[in-house]
Formats: sequence, structure tokens, C-alpha cells
Amino acid sequence: MTTPPIALTDSRTLFISDLHMGTPDCQAALLDSLLRRVRPRRLYLVGDIIDLIAMRKRAVLPTAQQRLVARVLRLARGGCEVIYIPGNHDATLRQLCGLKLYNVRIERRMIHVTADNRRLLVSHGDEFDTHVRMAPWLMALGDGMHQFVLSLNRWCNHGRRLLGMPYWSLP
Repeated sequence: MTTPPIALTDSRTLFISDLHMGTPDCQAALLDSLLRRVRPRRLYLVGDIIDLIAMRKRAVLPTAQQRLVARVLRLARGGCEVIYIPGNHDATLRQLCGLKLYNVRIERRMIHVTADNRRLLVSHGDEFDTHVRMAPWLMALGDGMHQFVLSLNRWCNHGRRLLGMPYWSLP
């Protein structure tokens, strides 16, 4: 029995945020599956796409994440406007703002105009987190709690896989 072909859906704009590539928590295969079905004319990658903070401790870039990078670059070569807006976990890339690499524009923020002419500010938003900049210990506490929830999510989904259930996001 053959599986039916995947129906392609054209889309004007797709926004992706907080992918955290380079970590075991990245859901690259799910996003790759989406990008096989949806063909956006514009793709915004809005912060924390690559988790450079986590990769300083331990870099993880399995095949699914490598395939996803290749798919995004193919989209960019194929005419999709890809715009990368760095966040707090990939802030080092802010030094590259204003450049275009492999047909991917790197920008600090963008104004997106919707189909009905509304203007939206596209930014990761971490620069507005003044309470975190004022109290670094708060950021460390929040990061520790987030790491705990991510670990719990991995265990929860391992159990779900054993029971034949699909992925479900706890955080």
C-alpha cells in the first residue's frame, strides 16, 4: 500500500520561533514535516532558532536538525524570503544584522505588513526583558526551571512514544 502524496499548501508568511537547534529538545522533524507541506513566500525565523548558549556546554546537531537546515536553505534558494531575527539564545548572530548569507537575511527586527495592510513589529522581544537585565539571578533561576520542564517533557514524551501516542509539548 502506498501513502498518498502530501498536498502542498501555499502560504503568504510563516513565523517560527524558539526552535533551539543544537539541543535535544529541538523538534526539527516536526518542523521539517510542516515545511514539506507548506510553501511560504516569506519565512520569519524569530529568535532562538539556534541555541548558542546550550551549544557552548554541549552541541547536539542530529540528522533531523541538519535536514531542517538544508530544507530552509533550499526554500531560500527557491525564492522564499527567509528572514532570521536573532533572540537571546543566538544573540551573537546580532553582529551579522544587515547581512544576507545563503539567501537568508539577518535583521534585528522587521515591520511585517499583513494582507489587510496592518503593520506588525517582528522581534524576539528579549531586549524588552528589563527585569532580567536588572537581576541576572532571575534569569538563571528561570533558565534552571525551564531546563527542568524540558527534561520532564523528554521523559513524558518517551512514555507517550512507548504507548504509541504522538508528541505533546509540556512547556
